[in-house]
Amino acid sequence: MLRSALLAACVLSCVSAAQASTVTSNTFTGADTYDFNASPSGTYNATTLTRSIGVETFTATADVASMLEDFTGSFGINGNGEWNSGRSGYSGLNSARGTVTITFSDLASAVGFFMNYPVSDQGQLLYAGPVLSIYDDSGALLESFDIHAAAPILTGSTSRNDGAFRGFMRAAAEIRSMTISGGYYVFDDMAAVFGEGAEAEVPLPAAGWLLIAGLGGVAALRRKAG
Repeated sequence: MLRSALLAACVLSCVSAAQASTVTSNTFTGADTYDFNASPSGTYNATTLTRSIGVETFTATADVASMLEDFTGSFGINGNGEWNSGRSGYSGLNSARGTVTITFSDLASAVGFFMNYPVSDQGQLLYAGPVLSIYDDSGALLESFDIHAAAPILTGSTSRNDGAFRGFMRAAAEIRSMTISGGYYVFDDMAAVFGEGAEAEVPLPAAGWLLIAGLGGVAALRRKAG
């Protein structure tokens, strides 16, 4: 019985260590970045774009012909203000509903970007999403992040070019693609950590606490048996 309790604690610890950690700030180590200002004019009705990020590349594909491609114009996000030429180019979706899929040429252990989306003046969500999701090399879902439900971005109606970083970190390089679904969202300054040798600062406090709790249970069982 003591052996079973210890084994259960170790299994729970290992499971927690393997899971993704959603992040709300860019604490990546050794990340490559892309700032979406390759095109001097940009467009708001693209369906695909391919860019370099460090020595790797990524391809962004939208399921509607409304993707912002290195856009520099003004884009209103209601109660969260607006983005404009002060960001020197950004991307996003000019549609009430749609998904942008970003596929990387190499597997990544961490991905994310600076982003924002429309809310009412009272901070209520106006359109679908936004939801971030990451997928492995086979297309299997690794993790999803409902931004407004889990970590809402509220910058105020007078803000300009404001937002927050949202993304994922994994213990291993297994992210092939990331999607963002919703309506009228914008993003910029994408960061990614590539390759098996790359490291992201992955916080795993849950694994440690589970192991401690398991060992504590073992000790209690020993005292009871004694």
